[in-house]
Amino acid sequence: CVSVVAEPLEPLAAITEGLRARGHPAPGAAECLERAGEAGAKAPRRFRGVCSSMLCGHTAVGDRLWIGTRPSTFRLPRKATTPIVMVGAGTGIAPFRGFVREFRAEGGTRKNTTLFFGCQKSAEDFLYKDELEEAIAGEPKLLGELVTAFSREQNEKVYVQHQLKKRASDVLALLNQGAYLYVCGSIAMGAAIREEVAAALGSPDHVSRLQTEGRYVEELW
Repeated sequence: CVSVVAEPLEPLAAITEGLRARGHPAPGAAECLERAGEAGAKAPRRFRGVCSSMLCGHTAVGDRLWIGTRPSTFRLPRKATTPIVMVGAGTGIAPFRGFVREFRAEGGTRKNTTLFFGCQKSAEDFLYKDELEEAIAGEPKLLGELVTAFSREQNEKVYVQHQLKKRASDVLALLNQGAYLYVCGSIAMGAAIREEVAAALGSPDHVSRLQTEGRYVEELW
């Protein structure tokens, strides 16, 4: 099942005016706005994902497509008692949804699992909210703790790295117990998480050691 990814964008006029007000006028902005016309320049825009739009709007049953895939590097530890820390932002939640389903298939035997998830607004892009809340409250309990970061619901932006920093002592304790830490999302988010984990451990060298041991795994883009 594929649905179209669509993100609301500000009107072109608002974007160019915002850049100009900050001292960064966009070259050719006036000509661009003129071509768009007054109504077009002030109209709300919507970005549609290239891949999902193609699949939903330009393919039909029986079409043959060239698709490139990359195997995931995420593997659950064999011992069910090993603590698991997951960090995902936006669509980076996808592999951890798979983990939660695996936890269900195992009968909820993994008791020490923590998921950090971040998005902009809880009412708009909290992906798989119902599934995650059920994993927390259901029986058997599939997810030990869900820590959220909604970046646009307060004056100061709050991201998953900020929530991880608040829980630094807890994460450190879990890592000292042999925890596996998985990070999925943007490259910038991954770098910020790495920095916070290094601060908790006392040195970036400790993060490198965890990566060598296969206990710190990233899938970033």
